[in-house]
Amino acid sequence: MTSNKGLLIIGATPQGLQAALTLAHFGRKVTLIDRDSEIDRPPRHWSDKGKRWHRYLLTQSTYHPLIELLNETEVKELEESKNGVRVQLLQRPLWVLPHLCVDCEKCLLACPVELSNGAKPLFQVTFPTTMAIDKR
Repeated sequence: MTSNKGLLIIGATPQGLQAALTLAHFGRKVTLIDRDSEIDRPPRHWSDKGKRWHRYLLTQSTYHPLIELLNETEVKELEESKNGVRVQLLQRPLWVLPHLCVDCEKCLLACPVELSNGAKPLFQVTFPTTMAIDKR
């Protein structure tokens, strides 16, 4: 991953999403990473109002031009120097090109592969909206 001279937030929790939005609001470039493939689940104990707020945070973070959201991503290495911190990220592939995916689900219908349980290895990632293939 190349340097963006911005900030890295680890964990797309509600707090991480809010921090990313606040920093981006003040003009800072933010990379927000999360190890899960889907980050659209609010905490279970949240009320309906809290769940709506979580959905708002996700939507605003996903489409903000200064926020880069990387799911299926973990920190591989941290290296501190006098110029700052260099972070090496490891992102597991989605096997779909998110920038080309229009979420039409045609790939799901056309996929010839079936798992032993009869399901297809494709699934929809809600945020950012794209399809993904589970090769695990």
